[in-house]
Amino acid sequence: MGTCVEASYGDHHYLKYKAEMEGMQTKGQVGDNLPAVTFAIFGLGRIGTIHLDNLSRNPRAKIIFCVEESDERINYVRNKWKLMEPETTFLKPSEQEQIFDDERVDAVLVCTPTFTHEEIVLKSLRKGKAVFCEKPLALDDEGIERCLDAAKKYNKPLLCAFNRRFDPGLKTVKYRLDSGEIGKVQIVKTCSRDSPKPSFEYLKISGGIYHDCAVHDIDYICWILGEYPVSVSSFAHTHFEDIKQLDDMDTVCIIMKFPSGILATIDLSRCAVYGYDQRVEVFGEGGMLTCGEQRPVGVRAHNAKGTTAVPIFFSFASRYQESYENEIEHFLNICQGSEECSVDGNCILAVSKIAAACEEARILYCVEESEEATNFVKNKWRLGETGTSFIKSSEKDKVFQDERVDAVLVCTPTFAHEELVMKSLESGKAVFCEKPLALSYEGIEKCVNAAEKYQRPLMCAFNRRFDPGLRSLKEIVDSGEIGKLQVVKTCSRDHPKPPVEYLKISGGIFHDCAVHDIDYVCWILGEYPVSVSSFAQNNFDDIKAIGDFDTVSIMMKFPSGALAVIDLCRHAVYGYDQRVEVFGSNGMLTNGEQRPTEVKAHTAKGTTSVPIFGAFPARYRESYQNEMEHFINVVQGIEKCAIAGSSILAVSKIASALEESARQGKTVTLNWETNVPNGL
Repeated sequence: MGTCVEASYGDHHYLKYKAEMEGMQTKGQVGDNLPAVTFAIFGLGRIGTIHLDNLSRNPRAKIIFCVEESDERINYVRNKWKLMEPETTFLKPSEQEQIFDDERVDAVLVCTPTFTHEEIVLKSLRKGKAVFCEKPLALDDEGIERCLDAAKKYNKPLLCAFNRRFDPGLKTVKYRLDSGEIGKVQIVKTCSRDSPKPSFEYLKISGGIYHDCAVHDIDYICWILGEYPVSVSSFAHTHFEDIKQLDDMDTVCIIMKFPSGILATIDLSRCAVYGYDQRVEVFGEGGMLTCGEQRPVGVRAHNAKGTTAVPIFFSFASRYQESYENEIEHFLNICQGSEECSVDGNCILAVSKIAAACEEARILYCVEESEEATNFVKNKWRLGETGTSFIKSSEKDKVFQDERVDAVLVCTPTFAHEELVMKSLESGKAVFCEKPLALSYEGIEKCVNAAEKYQRPLMCAFNRRFDPGLRSLKEIVDSGEIGKLQVVKTCSRDHPKPPVEYLKISGGIFHDCAVHDIDYVCWILGEYPVSVSSFAQNNFDDIKAIGDFDTVSIMMKFPSGALAVIDLCRHAVYGYDQRVEVFGSNGMLTNGEQRPTEVKAHTAKGTTSVPIFGAFPARYRESYQNEMEHFINVVQGIEKCAIAGSSILAVSKIASALEESARQGKTVTLNWETNVPNGL
């Protein structure tokens, strides 16, 4: 005899039926001896008629008002659902005031265009009505807060329609996740692609793809994870001309990082030709959960050509039919006092803020003089189609005056740095600047002081602190594994040789190259040198002609007795040579000779490896990503800037002393007010 095992996340239809059957045998179930909840529905468009259909079939609900401008829709709804006077009254928006004063109305459903939501929600709450409102509650966060405050003030339910929480499959994913089935979550991915493409008329009043579409994915991800993201980023593109005219996007990718370290990606599109594509994937240390590609029927055809299935659901109305039914059931339970609202105000406001942040997490301006460079960037990254303005240097003041700009990246020739940094800080922008901040120590000091004065983040790009290998080396040093440090050696050799046009505006080998090694050495030692000496040589005539050096050897002595040696060169034929060696009383640490792959060939001629990385972008790719991630966290107040102003000034002072040593052939002594460096 077989055994029937009933899982709590199995056949949800059976479980629903079973609960209803048990309810018939038990007194005090939901809705027993309670009058029906009376409704007024505002808006009889796509979603309005879905909710109307569900309410009309629910014995616990009674529709007494419908508000709609279109006579055609009114007649269609009246005839299809047999909603006749006097049981149901149809009104135009100009007549809707009588609903708020009608004491028979228990609850209001708001399914109108977004710009009307706030007014209807507030008036309904003030008059003691429960409110079910399609997202968003209002056009902005302030409006949403007003609605939430009103719900608290008048002590009436306010449910924002995040229907995915009520979808059986998506609820099951959360249930199994909460059970610990796949362990610690690492990645969540969702895909939401519309079908068919929404009408132009709808898109005009939708609130845009972030607040109309992305909010559902954002809410679901935050709901299953139980936390909100600390940083978000988004890319968007517009493929459809009619959507472009609305200054909206039709294709969006979003990434979010959460406090627990979980990463989430969202993929949105306004049109998928193959159907309404809705997928979720949750990856954890113990496995993976997926939900998606649901089809109207399970029929498959197996023949000589292979296996075919019917298409996935064509539109949201069919894919999420059950979620809409469950959502209305939940709202009725709230109105009758048997359940608490599962979508609280904090969630509603948080989702709106996250959606707005995703929409804003984009590059607003690129300032570049060269048409060639501008066109390359426009085409490669398609920034011209995502709201990015490309302007000339003569127009840069627009950036400082634009309140939408939170942060400025300065990647211009060195002579332009100081002016851009100062103007950005004075305008209240956070600043990330490639080294050096200015051409002189005095200029750097002005920038650092301005950052303190205007209380804005200023980060100088010492990217090696963010390289995984070099960071790991520092962590091992700090652990004491190799004992007292005695010698630090670094080697930095360029490849390919930089063009003389760049070298002329670089600030020279000491302030362009040596600063990276100086900063890294001081960072791992946690102190500044007290004496420095340097030798320099010219092997290239073009570099000699601009009064700079191409090959440099540096020595530094630190208060602890540790010595440092730095070897720099503007050109190594075999690749971009980056090495570090730290020798201590208990051993040695090395990092270097990194290669794109670890493949080795062992033949009669010996063993050969692939060449080391060919240039700095490839060798330090991860460090640049980590550096930018840190800067975004600094701007958002999540982290403190790891590179303090005092450290930027100190590195400049050391580089200048080394250049003086090389040019004058002498050892230079350095005096410090403190040798416990800030930010090291």
